[in-house]
Amino acid sequence: MNLLFLDTETTGLGKEDRLIQLAYKLRRPISLDFAEPQVEYFRPPLPISFDAMATHHITNAMVEDKAPFVDSEFKKFLTERVEDSIFVAHNAPFDLRMLAAEGVQFQNFVDTQRVCMHLIDSPSYRLQYLRYSLDMRVLGTAHDAAGDVNVLVALFDHLYSLVEQSIKSSDKTAIIDRMMTLSTLPVLLKKFTFGKYINRTFEDVAITDKGYLSWLYSSEMGKMEDERNQDLLHTIKQYL
Repeated sequence: MNLLFLDTETTGLGKEDRLIQLAYKLRRPISLDFAEPQVEYFRPPLPISFDAMATHHITNAMVEDKAPFVDSEFKKFLTERVEDSIFVAHNAPFDLRMLAAEGVQFQNFVDTQRVCMHLIDSPSYRLQYLRYSLDMRVLGTAHDAAGDVNVLVALFDHLYSLVEQSIKSSDKTAIIDRMMTLSTLPVLLKKFTFGKYINRTFEDVAITDKGYLSWLYSSEMGKMEDERNQDLLHTIKQYL
């Protein structure tokens, strides 16, 4: 299958938000060469939020004369790639949700953020943080889909090598299958990033205040299923 590396910029981060910029690179399985990178802006059906503008610096005026994604050649191309490509993105569920809102749904995917969480010990798993902490010397402006997709490719290749070493196999299918599996498995968290025990390890809190973990587990389970933090639940279960 092809590998389709993709990054989006959007009107915001909510469930109702939509695409305004998309970039992709297609890597074909036989040659491992890339097709030419493609990037385009789109006019969304709702205004871009100011919070989003402050991140990617794309304004409503910049896209008011663009065609909507729904009628674009990009949508046609991506729809044709659903069956023969593995979707690759950083925090893939977000991009998959944005594409699904536009009528494009991929089933096979690699989430480089989640693979990083399984394989790399890092204070942050943001794409640009990893770009510099892993010394990936890649050209491209941060929070621009075209620049971010270049970083995404470099990160994928780094993770590919780590998985290749971990499974002790150079079989390309086996390596990518493992990356897809890691993309869906919950991660064992090390430290709290919130609340009264912020920066304390789960192991330490399990020893000193197990009741808090029990309360936190019940609290998380009380949420709607799609709002639960599965990594948090997985971690608490390991320590209770």
